Amino acid sequence: MKNFGTAKEVAGSDAFYFSKNSYKQMRQMYRLSPTIIRNLGKVALALECEITSVEYGSVLDKATGLYQVTGTNDGWLTNTRLQAMLKYTF
Repeated sequence: MKNFGTAKEVAGSDAFYFSKNSYKQMRQMYRLSPTIIRNLGKVALALECEITSVEYGSVLDKATGLYQVTGTNDGWLTNTRLQAMLKYTF
């Protein structure tokens, strides 16, 4: 991880372990992305609903300033996104 101009390191490499670019506070995550596509000749219409959810820790460690994953009462954060597409092939 690189320091991009901050005076001191914001988060060291020990703060990441769930995956390459995620934080220690993450316990688990999932992503669901169903898509419906309708082809009408040269035109295609698509609709997608993307749901992403991450469980973060809920207990603040005052020494590090990070929320710790304890396994009990951890908080879920969910994001829902609806996307539409219109494509014309010529």
